[in-house]
Amino acid sequence: MLTNDAYPRSVDANMNLKGGDDWDAVGVTISDGAAIGVRSVVLAGTNVDEWALIGAGSTVIRDVPAYA
Repeated sequence: MLTNDAYPRSVDANMNLKGGDDWDAVGVTISDGAAIGVRSVVLAGTNVDEWALIGAGSTVIRDVPAYA
């Protein structure tokens, strides 16, 4: 699963429901040759560099360097 919101919340600090304009979608960058195992979760804004391998069931919260 690739997340796209680093701070997911349905309400703001005043307990008002958030709308579409209240958050910034942030992508995950996956470079050529990288492999991500099944049921892994990759946090928004994370980079997975070329030929990196993420094992099944992993939770990725930081960038993964090339060939790691």
